[in-house]
Order: sequence, then C-alpha cells, then structure tokens
Amino acid sequence: MKSTYTDDTISVYGNWNVIYLVSNRQHATKYSYQFPIGKIDKNIMDDYWKQMEEELPKLIVLRQQYDEDIKSFLSSHDYMLVFEKEYGDDEPVSIYQRI
Repeated sequence: MKSTYTDDTISVYGNWNVIYLVSNRQHATKYSYQFPIGKIDKNIMDDYWKQMEEELPKLIVLRQQYDEDIKSFLSSHDYMLVFEKEYGDDEPVSIYQRI
C-alpha cells in the first residue's frame, strides 16, 4: 500500500470519525460521517457523492456499511482493496486505495 501525505484526503464510509483523528487526515467532503444522517435526508447523500466525485480521496475506509452505492463508486473510480482485517465480532475493516 502506498502511503498518504498529511494533506491527502480520505473518506471513512459510515460513522467512524476516530479514523480521522488517529490518521491525522481530513475528510474528502464536508460529511465526516454519512449514517444515520444520510438515511434521514437523501440530499445529504447526493451532496456527499457529488463531493466524492470531485475530490476522489486517496483512501476509503469501510467498516460496516458496504452497500451498492459504495461498491459502484469504488469500481467506477479504480479503487483497489489494499487492507482488510477482522476485529473481534465486528465486520472487517477494509481500506481501498485509488490506483
């Protein structure tokens, strides 16, 4: 996996903001988390995807919310799985990098 620089943006898909703190990286959009707010207001998710298209963050971190929207985004923008690990009973943590 290539490393990122402190001015590179990332996206954590879901609700896991601690990743931004421990990685010292900024979110690629104004929405540092998308759930549950994106489920309440569809406009938030539309705005999130628009900003993701514009920014194309270096890394995307997934924990649980692995749905068709993120699958489509990852494949259409050439993101590749570079890390995956299960932690206890949680679903795996996956990191995708744009190649």
